[in-house]
Amino acid sequence: MSHPRKRSFPRGFPVLFIFLSTLHVGHLVEAAGLDAQEISEVRVEGNRRVSGERIVNTFQVRPGNPFSIIKIQGGIRRLAATGLFEDVDVLGEEEPDGIRLIVRVSENPMIRSIEVEGVEALKEEDVREALTLRAGSLFSPSQVVETKNKILALYRKDGYHLATVSVEPIETGEEGEVDLVVSIDEGKRVDVASIDFVGNRRFSDKKLRGQMKTEEDGFWFWQGTRYEEDVLKEDLDQRIVQFYKDHGYLDFYVENYETEFDRENGRAHITVWVNEGEPYDVGKISFSGNHFFGRSVLRDVVKLEEGEVFSQKDFDQSLSSLYEVYGNQGYLYSEITPQIQKEDHVANITFHIEENDPAYIRKIVIRGNEITHEKVIRREIMVLPGDRFRQQLLVRSFQNLMNTGYFENVDIKRNPTPEGGNDIDMVFDVTEKRTGQASTGAGFGAGGGLTGFVELSQSNLFGRGQKGKVRLEHGSRQTNFELSFTEPYFRDTQTSLGFDLFR
Repeated sequence: MSHPRKRSFPRGFPVLFIFLSTLHVGHLVEAAGLDAQEISEVRVEGNRRVSGERIVNTFQVRPGNPFSIIKIQGGIRRLAATGLFEDVDVLGEEEPDGIRLIVRVSENPMIRSIEVEGVEALKEEDVREALTLRAGSLFSPSQVVETKNKILALYRKDGYHLATVSVEPIETGEEGEVDLVVSIDEGKRVDVASIDFVGNRRFSDKKLRGQMKTEEDGFWFWQGTRYEEDVLKEDLDQRIVQFYKDHGYLDFYVENYETEFDRENGRAHITVWVNEGEPYDVGKISFSGNHFFGRSVLRDVVKLEEGEVFSQKDFDQSLSSLYEVYGNQGYLYSEITPQIQKEDHVANITFHIEENDPAYIRKIVIRGNEITHEKVIRREIMVLPGDRFRQQLLVRSFQNLMNTGYFENVDIKRNPTPEGGNDIDMVFDVTEKRTGQASTGAGFGAGGGLTGFVELSQSNLFGRGQKGKVRLEHGSRQTNFELSFTEPYFRDTQTSLGFDLFR
């Protein structure tokens, strides 16, 4: 009587399986000729909560498929990626009709409860919100790592860079269930004890520290400065670099920095290594590609002066001013590319300009006005359809609309037209606010006795931009009545008309 020959794949975690299958099982398949056979059956063992159908669908190796080590490896990776299993093994048995695969899984346990210990500096509910693990969900090692990182990020944001987090599963006695204990050692809040620079010759440590938001502890206890990694990086990547370039050091860069934490005292000692380079003066300033504006017009808006120390701030403002000059004349699509050529500590600057064609306004769209009539808005806008785009007129239009007092905000967008080309549509998105007021009051005076008043006012009456006010004051000895109305654009002209009635 003959018995089927059986071959077992090595048991282990998915990564271990893949490694061994490459060295050992691949040789076994070649020797046995299994690569020419088909999968006769895929059986799932060890699953309690996850259905066998779901496991097979994720495994993606089915009866009738050719036997393939690579596909089996891929199936194990997909099962491991679900986070549902702590172990996945695949065993193979050679049968007369093909290869039977047994997918043996060990499911991650269910989390019955989560206890958080050691929270004092923060609110426990904030820490619990950072947990990616939840009671009633499956325990996942990857989510343990994510939970730790989120809690640590929460503490570091509040200055507790010495905090540590541990997540320990506790057996409950019930098969497939665990209780989790999240233990937090907060440590001390970290303040900045010192900031030292290495390699700086032109500026002192004190001067450089003055450019940073990160500060050293002061003399008094309330002057402690919290250590914040993100702020320190902004200091070193932006503020210090900008400071040096504003003083002509175009080649300056921060080589490295190191933070040493004193766990006992909760103090951070920061050391920064810099490479200053040499300062540059402004050399020749030239323009190319400019046709609409002459050199003298463009040179007037450039803040840099030849022979003076180069300033990155003035350079950036100059570039912005050049774009503004072109934008005010409708050259919305102009492109200005500055080039700095450094030679013998002199920076020669060339602004390469591609003017392109000016942009014209096809139409003006107003959105968001539910009360204010459209013509009330349009009369404050300084541009019309068919006009050449001008940036300064849009700025004035924004100011006019905000000065009416009818709107909380006005957002102006430039949209390309569906037909393409340089023409644009201007969209004014307005957010209206309440413009009416009501007030009441009472008082007592020797001359008027006991009096009370009611006043109603509206600065955007009926959404037409008209102003109206009614005030009634009544007392035991006198009664006053006031009524006022103003039409700021009488018959859609610049003439303002109004009246005041009182008794």
